[in-house]
Amino acid sequence: MSSQSVDFHFARLHRGDKFEMALSRHKHYLFGKLGLKPGMRVLEVGCRSGKAALELFRFAGVNVVGIDNDLVKAWNLEQLSAYFSTASFDAVFSIEALRDLPSLESTFGQLHSLLRPGGKLAVYEWCWTEALDPLNYDHQRLVEALQTAAVIGHRQVLQRSLKAATHALELAHFQAEECVDRSLTSSTSNIIEWYAPLETALGNSQVKWASAEQPSRLFGGITKEAATALVYAGRYGLFTPMAMLVGKRSNLISYTMIQNRIR
Repeated sequence: MSSQSVDFHFARLHRGDKFEMALSRHKHYLFGKLGLKPGMRVLEVGCRSGKAALELFRFAGVNVVGIDNDLVKAWNLEQLSAYFSTASFDAVFSIEALRDLPSLESTFGQLHSLLRPGGKLAVYEWCWTEALDPLNYDHQRLVEALQTAAVIGHRQVLQRSLKAATHALELAHFQAEECVDRSLTSSTSNIIEWYAPLETALGNSQVKWASAEQPSRLFGGITKEAATALVYAGRYGLFTPMAMLVGKRSNLISYTMIQNRIR
């Protein structure tokens, strides 16, 4: 996989890393949070070409079902409970795919209902950091620019924070086991900023970015405008593409069951 792949996602980068090695390490760190055993049934939300699912199959010997990113956007995950049986998966994971959805609370609620008791959810999510001030005009413009250019689900600023994502996990009756920004590290001497590949590409006039007229696989198909917004947000510490949330399904009544009773 490379920056030209439809499967591109961000990752913590170390000096001397090969890009593909960094991406694989980033995925395997998430896989390690799922408590997997051979033969388990796992759901990937936003599987792209299926490379991560195949890698997990080879890594853990589990059965992986993938939902394509386009279906994630179209369904808004509300149809998942009808398509899959309740409590039909041992684990669920998603890598930067839930960013397209307008509400994490309802999304996590749907995924909670698909998990068996004790099953785990682990995701990498795009989040604003605590440094972002929703009352700052420049920050407001950046939020709008990123959501529009990257074509991600429009949420209010505070609803895309790591704190809000953690709260959404708990509201969906998950036991929040770990909710951290993986872009942060106590040792920075050997770390390359997550947005560095974008920054390098933006400085290269030969790079052909995606557009409405000419699709591209570069960095998963994002536009130059989206890359610019991401780099700006990264430089000022306002945004992270690798907020990691890990939750365990409790035995409480599921979000879906509550919604059905209300109806």
